[in-house]
Amino acid sequence: MFSMFTFSSATAEYTLTVPFETTAVTVSATANHSAATVSVEVTASKEAYLKNKQNAAEERKRKNRLEKLKKQCEAMETELSEIDEQLSGEAAYDYVLVAKLDARKTELEDALLAAYEEIEELEE
Repeated sequence: MFSMFTFSSATAEYTLTVPFETTAVTVSATANHSAATVSVEVTASKEAYLKNKQNAAEERKRKNRLEKLKKQCEAMETELSEIDEQLSGEAAYDYVLVAKLDARKTELEDALLAAYEEIEELEE
């Protein structure tokens, strides 16, 4: 949340943007012959700013994790269909290979189920 303030002097207009919720702004100006200086005192709710920043970071992490899980699910589903193709092909006659493929298929199905559960939690 940003707070924006505009103030004017006799010769110029100034805009101040504060990157957090602001409760008060005090502006004072002093003229020294041809130059003017402006000092701004900002009283802000730093806690609100930090909380908003933390919430935004947590949301980014959640979205990134969700995206990563969806890509992993796609890869696991692809590997599962490849295993199914192998099991229905010539590999069906090699019991050692069938046992290895079946073990890998079980491992993938368990991982896929866990990933779907985590996706469901993250989407809530």
